[in-house]
Amino acid sequence: MTRTMNRHFARQISLGIWVIVIILCAIFVWRLIPEDAQSRDHRNPGYPSSYGDWVDYQINPETILGSLDRGDRDVFTPIMSTPNPDSPLLPSGSIPWKQLDYLKIANALSQYVWNEPLDLKNWSIYYLSLHRECQDNPVGFDYMEITYYKITKMNWPNIYPTRHISIYPLASLVSTGSSSDFASRYFAGSNQIDFTKFNVTADDALQTAEENGGKEARKQIKNNCSILINAPLRENEYGWGVSYYFDANFEISINPYTGSFRILTGGK
Repeated sequence: MTRTMNRHFARQISLGIWVIVIILCAIFVWRLIPEDAQSRDHRNPGYPSSYGDWVDYQINPETILGSLDRGDRDVFTPIMSTPNPDSPLLPSGSIPWKQLDYLKIANALSQYVWNEPLDLKNWSIYYLSLHRECQDNPVGFDYMEITYYKITKMNWPNIYPTRHISIYPLASLVSTGSSSDFASRYFAGSNQIDFTKFNVTADDALQTAEENGGKEARKQIKNNCSILINAPLRENEYGWGVSYYFDANFEISINPYTGSFRILTGGK
């Protein structure tokens, strides 16, 4: 009986030791996980509300492009309070800015806020979108936002300085935010959207969509819809996506390097 009890006691001790070893190993592995992966911080770098230093600036959409062409950089006026949501907006399509126009303003805004130009060669795009309402022969966009980041290997884990710019000419408004403490799970670690090598602009993508099903989709519902052009389209698809939504149901994916396309929803 005593010998049996000793064997049972020994097994209990052995099991206890293994449990302790497993717990210590788990703690060791947990300590190796980057701090941001342990964090419960679920802020998304694509949301303006995720930036603590978000600032709105008033612009004159009718004169800003001409002012920038003349070298005038004094075109942004910081707004000290939250813009009134009931402020009157210009009509959709009244300022048909193209991709190049938005990037020109984003470049000037980056120099104004961060003292450096918009550098999409050394910074990676996390998300880029342009938006407009449907109308016959649509040209240009009503809104643009861009979120981009840079990999800085100063220590481990990587640091990701991130910036967000939105430009809304119908409200005479541009906005910026920056941060360096988003969870690394949001970033792929490499520039998967090489925007500097795009051969197809958002303007080109819109026309491709129009000619291959978009026009018919919006005409069927008498232009009661909106159009979103974004890159990446979604995870693992790094080209342009063009979506006609609300009452419309049409979506197309466009290769930004070759111009080839694939209809995802709707169409013939």
